[in-house]
Amino acid sequence: MLDLTTTPPSLASGINPIPVSSGSTDLAVTPDQRYLLVCGGGETLSVIDIASRAEVHTIFVGTDPSSIAVSPNGAVVVTSRLGFARRGTLDANGFVAGNGENFLVSDTLISSAIAPGGQYGAAFTLVNNKVKLLGVRCNPDC
Repeated sequence: MLDLTTTPPSLASGINPIPVSSGSTDLAVTPDQRYLLVCGGGETLSVIDIASRAEVHTIFVGTDPSSIAVSPNGAVVVTSRLGFARRGTLDANGFVAGNGENFLVSDTLISSAIAPGGQYGAAFTLVNNKVKLLGVRCNPDC
């Protein structure tokens, strides 16, 4: 973790780096800033409690996760190098529950993002040297 309150920014004190069960290729901070979600290097998503700097959950997501994004309403989108985008929901205890939605895109997904309003997300893939934008609805109520 970095301490952005220092000039210049420096490594934060305490446990640093924070051990996780699998490797990491991407991370996202939850809207309440309590948890750090880390994915990559295996088939799991690690949930880190930021205050204690400890891994509190390891969630099987399969499909070689490569990127993660969290919306303001708690929707989580995990993408895969194997061409899948999966949506889940984050609860107040930092647990991400899948809702069974798994989208096969068939291209290698390299990044994901969620719009500030939280209703739509995107998964990006590089195909024939072009960026392909894929829409994912993040709000199950809309």
